[in-house]
Amino acid sequence: MRRGLPVLLLALASSAAPSPVRAAGAPGASSPVVVELFTSQGCSTCPPADRLLARLGREAGANVVALSFHVDFWNHLGWSDPFSRADWSRRQEAYGRQFASALFTPEAVVGGTAAILGSDEQALRAAIAAAAGRPAVRVALEVEPSADSLRARVELQVPAELQGRKFDLLLAVVESGLSTAVGRGENAGRSLSEDFVVRSLSRAGRLGARTGATARFSATLPLAAEWSRDKLGVVAFLQDPSSLGICGAATSPASPSDVGRAIGR
Repeated sequence: MRRGLPVLLLALASSAAPSPVRAAGAPGASSPVVVELFTSQGCSTCPPADRLLARLGREAGANVVALSFHVDFWNHLGWSDPFSRADWSRRQEAYGRQFASALFTPEAVVGGTAAILGSDEQALRAAIAAAAGRPAVRVALEVEPSADSLRARVELQVPAELQGRKFDLLLAVVESGLSTAVGRGENAGRSLSEDFVVRSLSRAGRLGARTGATARFSATLPLAAEWSRDKLGVVAFLQDPSSLGICGAATSPASPSDVGRAIGR
């Protein structure tokens, strides 16, 4: 469903903790592609897109880094989505201004450069394939979990054609295996299952004119008490703050539940 509005971009955060899990992009492989889905439990057309994102995020060989952002502008229509945040609505608004397009749900943004109906699998796969062939920074991500935080360490290998460009290094904590019984609104009476739901998004650093072929960053990601430790994952990705194009990403590990098991030990 469409809606119109303007506003700004995201948010930041950071903070320390032990017991490592690693992930890194394989040399010579196609670049991982970040697919962001802007969705809401109050939108009747969103559940098929939620299921498609979950499938793509787990599909062997798809090389998709899935992020599900629950927007809050549906909340006044009878159901308040428990995973929604105004920050995620502002992030979608930033894409809307960049693409000069109206906002809608479910909206999938591929690689920060293409906006597609989130339930259109054919168009989504075509955009993913196109994005996978673009130059990208190689991202290696190591996560050390503790009971109340995650210590993330990121190592970047920047190809010559991207050196000197400005990129923000963003870190997202995602939660999968979520289930909600919706009591009101367009999905009233339905039980919705959702994966790769973004719980937090923070900026860990910025690449710039002086960045060479390699760079390293670290940050501490706080964990809220209500997040299930056995269902969490971490995503690191690089985004141009001007064009919003995404040039490199990694997850730790490939399956969010593996990070969760490490945190819960």
